[in-house]
Amino acid sequence: MPVKTELKVGTFTIVLIGIAALIIRHEQENKRLTAEAAALREQVVQAASLREENLRLAEQLKSAAGASEADRGELMRLRAQASRLRLVEQENAQLKSERQRLASQVAQAKPATALPAEPQTAPESRAPDIDAWSSQQFRGFSVV
Repeated sequence: MPVKTELKVGTFTIVLIGIAALIIRHEQENKRLTAEAAALREQVVQAASLREENLRLAEQLKSAAGASEADRGELMRLRAQASRLRLVEQENAQLKSERQRLASQVAQAKPATALPAEPQTAPESRAPDIDAWSSQQFRGFSVV
């Protein structure tokens, strides 16, 4: 019966070696899965951090777009103001030219008619000085 005993011992040894191999394989798989789970947890933390960064950047972009819109409105307002000022300057130049033309006509007409001295008129009835009127009208405006 020693053969049967040796066979039993051999079978038992093979079964023990198989069980040990399964346990070792199970432990290795467990370590691999644990490392994989830790890596996935790290990725979740990174994803949360990236999500927060995306939200912050989106808010920053929205703020910049609002500021850009306000700047655009201010630019349009300033362009319109500059356009109005150019028109006023042109009108002022035309009025000065007209005043000079009329003054020269009056100067030419005075010697021709040789009228006696003009009667004194009240200051209220005199025509206003255009330069004085212009400077008073646009007081507080500066042209850049």
